[in-house]
Amino acid sequence: MKPRKFFVGLVALLFLIPITVTVGLAAVDVACFAGDFLRSTGKPVTKTEYFFGIAGPAVISLVNNGVSSAIVSVNNTTVFSPSDFNSRVSQRSAVVNLNEGQNVLAVTLKSKPGSSIKINITRSVPAEAAAWVGQTGGLITVEDTSSPLHNLEIKIPAGSVADNTFFSATLSKSAPTPPDADLNATPVINITASNSLAGPVFVTYPIITPITETDSFSALSYNEDTAEWEYMDIIGVDPDNNTVTAVATHFSPSVVQRNRDLSEYIRNPQTNFRYNRDRFHPNALNNDPDNAICKGFTQYALWYYYRKLADPVNDNFGLSCRWGEETARTVADEAYNILQKSISAINAERARHRDAAFSLDGTTIKRLLDGINSGYPQSLALGLWTDDGIGTVWHNILVYDYRKISDTKTEFICYDPNRRVPQILIAEKQTFFWKLSYESYTMFATMNLTPFVDAEFEDIYNAHPDEHWCEDADNDGVYENGDGNDLESAFCQDGNLYSCDDNCEEYNPDQADADGDGYGNVCDEPGETYTVWISVDQQGDCSPCLGSVTPSGAVTINRGENLTIAIDQGTCPGGVSSGIDELNYWPVIDSWSYGTVFYQVLSVPYDLHINIFLHNCPIVYPNTKN
Repeated sequence: MKPRKFFVGLVALLFLIPITVTVGLAAVDVACFAGDFLRSTGKPVTKTEYFFGIAGPAVISLVNNGVSSAIVSVNNTTVFSPSDFNSRVSQRSAVVNLNEGQNVLAVTLKSKPGSSIKINITRSVPAEAAAWVGQTGGLITVEDTSSPLHNLEIKIPAGSVADNTFFSATLSKSAPTPPDADLNATPVINITASNSLAGPVFVTYPIITPITETDSFSALSYNEDTAEWEYMDIIGVDPDNNTVTAVATHFSPSVVQRNRDLSEYIRNPQTNFRYNRDRFHPNALNNDPDNAICKGFTQYALWYYYRKLADPVNDNFGLSCRWGEETARTVADEAYNILQKSISAINAERARHRDAAFSLDGTTIKRLLDGINSGYPQSLALGLWTDDGIGTVWHNILVYDYRKISDTKTEFICYDPNRRVPQILIAEKQTFFWKLSYESYTMFATMNLTPFVDAEFEDIYNAHPDEHWCEDADNDGVYENGDGNDLESAFCQDGNLYSCDDNCEEYNPDQADADGDGYGNVCDEPGETYTVWISVDQQGDCSPCLGSVTPSGAVTINRGENLTIAIDQGTCPGGVSSGIDELNYWPVIDSWSYGTVFYQVLSVPYDLHINIFLHNCPIVYPNTKN
């Protein structure tokens, strides 16, 4: 920050807190106030200044330049009185108690014009780095080469904090051990902020051992609310400075780990992401010409999965059932608008690190595997890099599952807002890069993880009441109205689970339907029978040509079996038969026929009536002899 001038009498000079600080190994002196006060001509006046501090004892030091009488107080307590001054006293110091947050300093100079004093107030805190940062942003670094966090850098962009905020970084002594702690590439670091973040903050971690070209990394932070380690987003790997840079949207204990080699991935995916439940409404597709709103779809879906599905295994109510199509698109649009500020800052920071980052695609592949194995779907951006090094992101998808084909080939399963069913992304290792195959969008040449922005989505969530447009009564993850419309049913068949209606009222998450009758195997269990009442309605006045239907009357049929009906048109060729069930939308029979014809009716799911209409008069065709 640039120094500002203040006046005691007429003139005084104050230096505000520096935004870059040098720190020691276990404690740091945080500059809470620094400034010069100059005695001007005229009647002495008291100059009052406000500053931010950390609660507890602090040291106020004074350098005297010719002042013979003055009063200095902190928080209305006199620290230096006139008897502490004469022109020959060059320095004074004392201990004062600071409040948490705002404090007040009052200075009255009573000496001759032109004399001045310099005042510094510092507070020692147990940390490797600490500083106050305001709305204009700042940079905090650990410059002490003896510190285990030497070269740690915390970059706070302008606007990332709404008010003056105190940041500190320490070696964590209380955080739970991270998973796979043998892979730790940094100590566990505890970074705290006195206020919530309004935007992303970028943390550059010094790596303990030299980075090689075969390395890739993951950054994790501990979520105290869920008592779990969650993945942060890495935007840069710098082998020259031996650092990794990640995006933080909140602060808690964090660590950077080396990823395992692909040959070591033998675990099964652990995410409980369920496509039908955790996505947006199936009809809320992205029709935006710039494909921009897909960021809102994927980011909000990811936030919902992380923050709202407290019991992802047993929760019967998910995002796709929360709102209908129109509200879902509105929510995605609102989420996209919130993301723009954070995404712009992240893209700019990623571009700054791009030249130093190598094998970024390989890092992304391994982080996808690590994230999914640890239970966390990942938001992935597919796009092309422009000449200025800033990625033009064309499309966003959510990766929640994978199948490892070999040590050099992986098949990822994705939620794509533009598609009604899961999509496949294939990543195959080449000599110096990964070849991507994504059949839905073949133009993409590169990919990066999209940072998870824990933005103001809670406000959106609370602003739109539940619409409860669908139900999952048997809790099998497939909705009764899974195709998103209230018209006739489109039952899941052949094991398809997506954008279709549950084919059985009993629990059957695989929706298997071996006989293709529209009713799941579970509902086709033998032993239950149904009664079908078949009635015949003779129509027309050609009485010698009366037809017949076999069987007729009440017929018993086993559950899941088909019903075959034989219809004899009688002696008059050219008759017509048709049939519907009592619900008037199941076309049991619909045909022109001659002579004896057998009709195989669809599987009968419940007791019902079938009416067969026999038109026993020949059909007369124009310009023919019939």
